[in-house]
Amino acid sequence: MAVNITETKQNVLDTITGKTGKLPTRNGLYWAPTTDFLKETGPLTDLYRDKKYAYNSLSYPRDVGSEQKQHAVVFAAIPVKSNPDPLKTVGNFIVDEYKKGMVVVDETAAILKAAKEKVGGADGVLAGVTTAAQLAGNAVVEGMQSVISGGPDAFTNTMRAALDARKTKYGVVKDTITLYMPDTAEFSQSAHYNQVGALEAAASIPYLGKVPSMVQSTLQNPAMRVALNSMGYVFNPQEQVLFEGIDFRTFSMSFTLTPYSKEESTQIKEIIKAFRKNSAPTIINKSLGFFFTPPCVFEIKFMYGNSVNLNIPQLKRCVLTEVGVNYAPNGTWSTFDDGTPVQTTLTLNFKEIELIDSTAIEAGY
Repeated sequence: MAVNITETKQNVLDTITGKTGKLPTRNGLYWAPTTDFLKETGPLTDLYRDKKYAYNSLSYPRDVGSEQKQHAVVFAAIPVKSNPDPLKTVGNFIVDEYKKGMVVVDETAAILKAAKEKVGGADGVLAGVTTAAQLAGNAVVEGMQSVISGGPDAFTNTMRAALDARKTKYGVVKDTITLYMPDTAEFSQSAHYNQVGALEAAASIPYLGKVPSMVQSTLQNPAMRVALNSMGYVFNPQEQVLFEGIDFRTFSMSFTLTPYSKEESTQIKEIIKAFRKNSAPTIINKSLGFFFTPPCVFEIKFMYGNSVNLNIPQLKRCVLTEVGVNYAPNGTWSTFDDGTPVQTTLTLNFKEIELIDSTAIEAGY
């Protein structure tokens, strides 16, 4: 039976980008075109070389996706788009900022000139400066009014457009790696809280002067605490717990890779190489070595059968913060005849690049 290569490759890409949620199978196994498969000769060779679909696909073990190993994790490495000539980009930025600065200088000169004319060349320098400041303040107010004149929606859209223009741009899938679901998959989600006492808070208010801090210092003095304790009292700082924010979620997964054939040994080496390569930046030689292109980000899907497993929280895009490889996990160095380690453990630490709030958790993250 002929396989529709274009459709199958697109299905894999769509799965990783969340369009279908299903991973194509071949003979009961998860399937995506491997490097060798993409190099097959024949009438569709040009299609295999299509840059949109010619990504590398790796998997371990050989029966991942079978009925014995229905649980799997699919990692898709997605490159960050970058300008090939950062020096030119930085140069253009500096020129643009210089031009903006000259505009500010010109506007300031015009304000000062208007202030001078308004005070009629009077000797009162302070009056001239005060008038200039008022004119400058009026200009700022008018600018803000022009921004929000369209109402809250217009203001929000303006801010959103400004933020979107600075968002990181991503390319198409570069590599996909399918691994068995590990025995342990640890996820961490934390929030930050801080304790603040009533006197400590009062001491930070400028117009209250030094009185609150003096009272706090006195009550917390060891001698005063001993005296109060002897009278049966203990100072209550009246602390409150204040929420300060949340962290990006982090998680770790560890895999034990044991090759049972030369082909599987090669596959394991390529998997480790793919994770290391996609978690590393590239030095841009054209920038005289002063700039990197960032590493790839990863989209990660937990699969059960040929569908995304929705019974566990899903993940936003992640960065791979650490790749740990142990070529002697059993405490003894051991290899096959060709020098390949008989077993390797691969530990991957990820961090999401988007914060997960209650709305995202309700949506399944």
